Amino acid sequence: MREGLRKDIKEVLSAYHADVEYWLQTMEANNINMITAGTPTFDCYEDARAWRTKINAVLKEFENA
Repeated sequence: MREGLRKDIKEVLSAYHADVEYWLQTMEANNINMITAGTPTFDCYEDARAWRTKINAVLKEFENA
């Protein structure tokens, strides 16, 4: 593994988590679906919140690994 990769992964995951957090604060689930391509489709707001929770859990697990 190259030096700095862990830092880069943490930075990318943190930025994505912040984006999802922002979307949840400013948009309905259907609007989030319209601005993303790689993020799963959300049928409802709760699905989007569950995705945010999963990203946060992965980030914390990565930080503690």
